[in-house]
Amino acid sequence: MKIGTDQYNTFDTMTMDCWNDRVYYEGKEFPAGHFAAEILNFAGAIHDPLLERITVLTALVDDLSTAEKSKRHDIAAQLKPLLYDTVSWIYTCPPFCYCESQSAYENLEHALSEERLDQDYEEEEAHFPYLALSFCEPILRILVAIYNFCLLIRTFEMKYLRRSKQRNLSTSKNYVLDASPAALGLASNEYVTEFMAAFGIVPSNFRQVEAPRVDCKVLSKLTGGTQFVNTSDAGGVYNGQWIMATSRWVTRVYAPSKPLPRTGY
Repeated sequence: MKIGTDQYNTFDTMTMDCWNDRVYYEGKEFPAGHFAAEILNFAGAIHDPLLERITVLTALVDDLSTAEKSKRHDIAAQLKPLLYDTVSWIYTCPPFCYCESQSAYENLEHALSEERLDQDYEEEEAHFPYLALSFCEPILRILVAIYNFCLLIRTFEMKYLRRSKQRNLSTSKNYVLDASPAALGLASNEYVTEFMAAFGIVPSNFRQVEAPRVDCKVLSKLTGGTQFVNTSDAGGVYNGQWIMATSRWVTRVYAPSKPLPRTGY
């Protein structure tokens, strides 16, 4: 079986395969760390209306679960367009935005149909709208989880990343970003080993016009002859498929001999 296939992904079930520093989801290949970076960038863009959405939906779902049979159709009519809009929004969020099958719309129509609501009322001893609640519950959990995660990320950024986090930079301008230990507030035993630039959704013909440059300082404790591998990945999603180019090169540390050779007279 091909890795990353035969997965079952819904709003309450998620399958993800990992192999050789690659992540496979919905038949697509992503570099390790892709989802972490995407979620971090996504979380920074969430605004407080998400809490209002959670509050309104929770109240309507609660009303639906306790309402008499004669009132359920009216409540479902109010709830359905809000849920439809919420499902559409969730499908823009990682990792749900990569799902090939977006069956939640069909499930929504069936769960909140008048026929199904009446059927659950007659068949369930407690008269609960069983299918409607089963559909709404994972959606509300996802919304609450995203909101809590956003609060956590905002706190984390304010405490740890406030000097290094750069958002909404213009791709038409050149920037010099200081990632020195002093600028980042790193401790004496902390080092930058990796960084990522995420461009989000880009227009057609988006391309590099100037060569980026990274200036680094080799640690003084490294001895002459030490080697390490540098890796650079560039990639993006095109037609639902992650396309990536990778470059690797070896850096060898040179340490001058002591004493240094003398020149002149």
